[in-house]
Amino acid sequence: MYLNNLPGDELEAIPVEVPGLKKALTIEEIFKKSEKERRLYELREKAIRDEISMVAGAKAEGVRESIIRFVRKRFKSVSGELQAKIKQITDIEALERLYDELLDAETPEQAAEIVSRM
Repeated sequence: MYLNNLPGDELEAIPVEVPGLKKALTIEEIFKKSEKERRLYELREKAIRDEISMVAGAKAEGVRESIIRFVRKRFKSVSGELQAKIKQITDIEALERLYDELLDAETPEQAAEIVSRM
């Protein structure tokens, strides 16, 4: 049974608090729309996903640069190899773990070992 076969009263009576149901109802409404309206919806959804991705990428870049700056201030230099390894890490949670572990590094060698484990 598709939701668009339900009379309006019954459709509104379905509890939208059920996880995933609200999204399913939204998608059902999109299928009822014209081709042009569906295309506009898809473009908006894509724009939202693209923006979320760009923000996440920018945040990761900021954390990477902060880590490099921290290591440079702490040990007076950062090798190009170490910078390259840090810049290869794209997962924000991994970068945050790396930063936390680097706080305990006492030598540049320890910092390099911590980075190489990531």
